[in-house]
Amino acid sequence: MSTSPSKTLSPTELAKLEHSFASDPSSDAYKPLAEAYLDLGRFMEAMVVCKKGVKAHPTAADPRLLLARVYAAQNKDKKALEEVMGALQVQPEDKAALRMAGVLQIKGGETDTGRGNLLKAYQADPGDPETVTLLQQYKVEIPRPVAPTPVLAPVAAPPPAAAEAPAAATVPVTAPPAAAEAPAATAVGRISAPSQQAARTARPADSAARPAQRRPQVVVEEVEDDDDEPASRRKSAPKSNGSKMLSLVLLILIPLFAGGYGWYSAQAKKRGRELKKNLDAATEQLKHDSFDSYKKACAAADLALEVDPDSTAAHGYLAYAYAIRWGEHGGGDDARRQAEEHLAAAQKGKELSSHLIAAQALIKTYSGDGKGALGSLETQVKELNDQNKASSLLYLTLGLIQMNAGDLERARDSLERAQALAPDDPRVYAGLGAVYRRLGQDNTAWKNYDFALRYEKDHPESLLGRSLLMLEQDEPNYAVASRDIKKLLEAEPPPSPRQLATAQLARSLLIARVALAMPSLKPDMQQKMTEATGVPADPAKAKQEVTKAEETGFALDKQNPELNLIKGRRLLAEGNFDAAAEEIRKAIRADGSRAQFHVELAKALMGKPGGEKEASEALVTALKTMGDSPKLVVMLGNAYRRQNKLEDALAQYQRAVKDPKAKNPEARLAMGAIYRERSEWDKAKEQLEKASQEFFGQPDRVATALTELGRVYQGKGDTAKADETYQRALQADENYSPVYYFYASLLSKDAKQSGKVKTLAAEYVRREPKGEYLADAQRLAGN
Repeated sequence: MSTSPSKTLSPTELAKLEHSFASDPSSDAYKPLAEAYLDLGRFMEAMVVCKKGVKAHPTAADPRLLLARVYAAQNKDKKALEEVMGALQVQPEDKAALRMAGVLQIKGGETDTGRGNLLKAYQADPGDPETVTLLQQYKVEIPRPVAPTPVLAPVAAPPPAAAEAPAAATVPVTAPPAAAEAPAATAVGRISAPSQQAARTARPADSAARPAQRRPQVVVEEVEDDDDEPASRRKSAPKSNGSKMLSLVLLILIPLFAGGYGWYSAQAKKRGRELKKNLDAATEQLKHDSFDSYKKACAAADLALEVDPDSTAAHGYLAYAYAIRWGEHGGGDDARRQAEEHLAAAQKGKELSSHLIAAQALIKTYSGDGKGALGSLETQVKELNDQNKASSLLYLTLGLIQMNAGDLERARDSLERAQALAPDDPRVYAGLGAVYRRLGQDNTAWKNYDFALRYEKDHPESLLGRSLLMLEQDEPNYAVASRDIKKLLEAEPPPSPRQLATAQLARSLLIARVALAMPSLKPDMQQKMTEATGVPADPAKAKQEVTKAEETGFALDKQNPELNLIKGRRLLAEGNFDAAAEEIRKAIRADGSRAQFHVELAKALMGKPGGEKEASEALVTALKTMGDSPKLVVMLGNAYRRQNKLEDALAQYQRAVKDPKAKNPEARLAMGAIYRERSEWDKAKEQLEKASQEFFGQPDRVATALTELGRVYQGKGDTAKADETYQRALQADENYSPVYYFYASLLSKDAKQSGKVKTLAAEYVRREPKGEYLADAQRLAGN
């Protein structure tokens, strides 16, 4: 189920594709346009274009396969399968269609049929890593070629002999034509072993009937001299002691060789079955994405190496699993050494392995060379895509590294492509949860963590991510966060020491947040809160528990900078900005390659009065170290904007969108707002329109961009366009409060709209009782 490489299109580029398709609907222009709509999530338009492509190209598989992908992206697997089967009717050997059919059939319960189609996809291209990964995932056995039967030489019936020759077992030696007249004892040629039955059925009369001709001389050697036979009947050619000995040796060796080969063949098959069994076990364990499962995967791959010490697949699995155990679970120097050793061993082979490529990228990243890892992995992913060999594992790894570097938009795109290729992988969903959490799309992040937990019960990384996401909310559901943290701390088998340590710090943040909320609760509600979370109502006891949880966490994992980050958030929640900033700086000193640490530091510094200058200085230093991380560049622009250095801010936002292939709607939104404030309407309109398109799939951010765009039209005096744009903002996300105020403000100029004005303004007041525009909204509402 591979997809083509992602390409972010500008509105102009999209318009060109639409024009090309409209000009000639029967051409191949349907394909790039449908791909673009699919990338943007505009499924209805993608389906319409694909269906026209099917109509225009009835004998091609591509349009039906593309339509299947559109259905699959909407979880309409039944319709997707119908289109894939239609594609296979016109191109039965298409590996992408076979692969997609196999996965959809297995998901739909047609296991045997699905496995059969996956096997057909493998037979169409045995070197495709995505197909091989799916075969391993769904435990489809790859047929082994049958070992050939040992043949020493062609078996031929002996030449005709004299009529009185006995039917004795013989070994004929046929000399080459050039040596036909040489003495029989020196004849050289192929050795054959005809059966005794064949010798018996030779007819002596043939020799007399056939006319004499020049032909190779044949010497028939007797294997066994029967003394009871007269010499005149036994002898048909001169005897040779050497040939007789050779015949005896051959008769002894041939059965021995045949038996030995049979034993060897049986052992080889047994070894092959054992190797496959262990590799399948490793594959299955890797899917679970837990500390325990990675240990089990390593154990299974080690058993595979006992069978075949040169197995590239086994070394690749071990390199990948140990890289994760080192970089994500705190496995230390031993895990790193193992990862590097198995990587080196796997690279000696010539097989293509997704796990090998992923391991190499992860090891580079965790060694501090994230930029190098990103560059080489992007190249490899593109090359595989060009060969129609997209890999979910490589898209997943690429997305995680991009997220680590702060390139959140591209990380999201990569992870969504991984999800399309592997729709049941909990590690992919956990990665999507993390990237959406950093993008500020909390609802989408929560849904992805939920998907991960649906496919892998109590998936540790998703429980952690979900609990921390909940604790970042203004009004958290403390009971839910407490439940997830408790599951982690009490899990059997236990998570890694690193995950347990992180859970302890999450627990300390929970206690601190609950302790801050307790004073505002009535006594009975305080009791219920204590029952739901285990946090004591007494502030002194709560503080003691915070200290205990943090001490436990740092004792479990002294090398994890994530713990310093969570402690910094706890200090920030308590209003201790300087201590929070210092704790986050500790995280940066431990690992300066993680863009999120620098972002959190900037947030902490900008949280205190006058901290913008210090924040901008910290971000400049970070960018010198890390290069142009899009998230950091936007944060620097925000810091300059807070200092009213608008030209410097604009320069940073423009820097963030200089790559025409990159999406950075936050930068465009900020630029649009600055241009609007300056009454540079056309520039503001251009940036805000692009921002609203690039925010696709993020309803609240689309509403924010459209509200700003509405204000641009309102400032220009274009009331009709402003009215239309505010309505679009409400349609995008009716929960975005500011649009109610600005729409009411626009309509307040028209006395005929007074009723609607009051309704809109009252809605803003209801939603934002402490909002920025509260006073004016109350006036408009008539309060």
